[in-house]
Amino acid sequence: MRKQVFLLLDAGHTEAPLARLVDIVLIVMISLNVIAVVIESLHDVYLAYQFWFDAFEVFSVSFFTIEYILRVWSSVESDNPRYRSSFKGRLRFMLSPLALIDLIVILPFFLGAIIGVDLRMLRALRLLRAFRLTRYANSMNLLL
Repeated sequence: MRKQVFLLLDAGHTEAPLARLVDIVLIVMISLNVIAVVIESLHDVYLAYQFWFDAFEVFSVSFFTIEYILRVWSSVESDNPRYRSSFKGRLRFMLSPLALIDLIVILPFFLGAIIGVDLRMLRALRLLRAFRLTRYANSMNLLL
């Protein structure tokens, strides 16, 4: 099962219809998040639709947290020998640039919830999700 999860989440790794669908869903979610960050930067628009922006943020963070956990869990199935060992491999994966971006994007939400400080200023870090699109360069060509 872990190998199947790895293959589904590894962008462009397989031509399987479900893997393509996962790529498309991730591309759409990343794109919608970038659009939401840009639109909510308009203070009046954010205030008018604050509930919907906040609900979308909770949904997105939940979605990307599950994706991150699944990526870490399945990273040992990678072709990269650095990630093969159970604990050290996962730790190495978590320190890879794209995994760090994934973590940096979701972390402010949880830190704000845990320490109770308004970290809205860190919401701009969500724009880093746009960098995640580099994973999907081949899949984006498919969409276009």
